[in-house]
Amino acid sequence: MKSMRKAVLLAGLSLFLSFSPAEATGLSIGGMLRAEMNLSYTGTKRLAGQTKFLVQHGPGGKVRIEYLSPPKMKGELVIDNGQARWYFSPGNGQLDISPSESSLRAPAFFERLLLANYRPVFGKDSVIAGRKVRCLDLVPRRSGRFRRRLWLDLATQLPLRVERRNQKGKMLDFSEFTAIEFHPMPRAGAFDLVLPSRSHPTTVVGRIAYGKSLSEVRASIDFPAELPAILPSGYEVLDVQVFDVKKVRSLHWRLTDGMNTLSLFVASSRHRTPPSREAKVFDLGPADAFFASRDNANMLTWTTPTNSYTLVGLLPKAAMKRVAVSTFLRKN
Repeated sequence: MKSMRKAVLLAGLSLFLSFSPAEATGLSIGGMLRAEMNLSYTGTKRLAGQTKFLVQHGPGGKVRIEYLSPPKMKGELVIDNGQARWYFSPGNGQLDISPSESSLRAPAFFERLLLANYRPVFGKDSVIAGRKVRCLDLVPRRSGRFRRRLWLDLATQLPLRVERRNQKGKMLDFSEFTAIEFHPMPRAGAFDLVLPSRSHPTTVVGRIAYGKSLSEVRASIDFPAELPAILPSGYEVLDVQVFDVKKVRSLHWRLTDGMNTLSLFVASSRHRTPPSREAKVFDLGPADAFFASRDNANMLTWTTPTNSYTLVGLLPKAAMKRVAVSTFLRKN
């Protein structure tokens, strides 16, 4: 289960309109997404809790993240140079390599989904990291979805603070720049990976194949697999990967509604995913499943005669059940 959660983390995009007064300053969802993709800057960010890190960003979605705290994460490094994404942990010398995330951040694709699934509401101006910003609420058009509250830099449209809130408006977590400086171009070598001396990197998750659709990776799997017959409303396929964890081959679909991302893991039914300790038995009808809920995600695991499934993300229990039941309608 730890390896599966690691795969979710590494796969993970962290991935983020009636227009109102924002029109006067030219703010837009498309402008925000292009800023996230193409601006060059360096800054310091903090997350809810003790996590702080340095971030360098360049055109095309290139990024370098160096963790400063908490102590157990200090020195951890994430680099995406537009071709590959590296995660290095100095504590155990482990290096994980995955496909670059930059190709997934097409602004037009996310703008279409965001406008279809969320209603934009611009609010008041304030100041963050010494820069003028305007509040933007992205309110779900469908029940059961979480909302985001963002503060967009008036000069560049880059979000300087992002909050995730539940259906009742309670803040669950946030990320915020405490300092930021924009540059015409990133410094030379910012996105090169230079490992410390005497390091002995290993890879726990081995990426075998990667594509935008199942047809691009089907030759790499040895079990029958199709997307569920029913997908959550408003979600579309972002990408699909094949990877090995402890000699078990799995398929990983990522789905997005423009703001939230769902992970669907599929493996042969010979390799059932063990439920987490907090998981409760859940009756699907055709079979039993295991459901666990946390603030940052829900998780449902179940098994059909041919495949083992794990669905992870910010999706209500009832919606997860509909997806799971539909897998029994497929002739895998």
